[in-house]
Amino acid sequence: MATAIGLINKNVETKVAVKMLKDDHRNYEDILDFKSEIDFMKKMGNHNNITTILGSYEQDGSPCAIIEFASKGNILNFLNSMNPRASEKELLLYANQVAQGMEYMHDKKLIHRDLAGRNILVTEKHNKIIMKIADFGLARDIGKEGYYKEDRHALNPRWIAPESVNDNIFTFKSDV
Repeated sequence: MATAIGLINKNVETKVAVKMLKDDHRNYEDILDFKSEIDFMKKMGNHNNITTILGSYEQDGSPCAIIEFASKGNILNFLNSMNPRASEKELLLYANQVAQGMEYMHDKKLIHRDLAGRNILVTEKHNKIIMKIADFGLARDIGKEGYYKEDRHALNPRWIAPESVNDNIFTFKSDV
């Protein structure tokens, strides 16, 4: 968490999150991958259920991304801290918000490839809980082809779709 002054309005403080590489991940390949993630976020644009990048900079040769601050953490921790008697209606609203964010990505021909609870951030605006998809390190633009094929056998999350495990092919459906 950090405070940015003048980022949104002149002389106004804004709580932000600064995403940066860990000290042990500052090799050339990690830096290029993170710069690609920053570029991806800039290209994606704004949506209520997608974490917005507000800016970027370099510190000691390492890229940093300034993103929206999620005051409630990730959805896993948020749901675990909720009253166990929370209504089904609330849970459906949260799921719907994630679906809206993914639909936005689908409309822009983008896939996430790592949609998991740790990558859904939770914030509050005007006393309303808002889910925001985050962490676009594995996200890709699938353009006209409608799929992304990983050239190398990468370490993928274990819950990915069978076609992704077997053939390294990722589509909108594999995100779902």
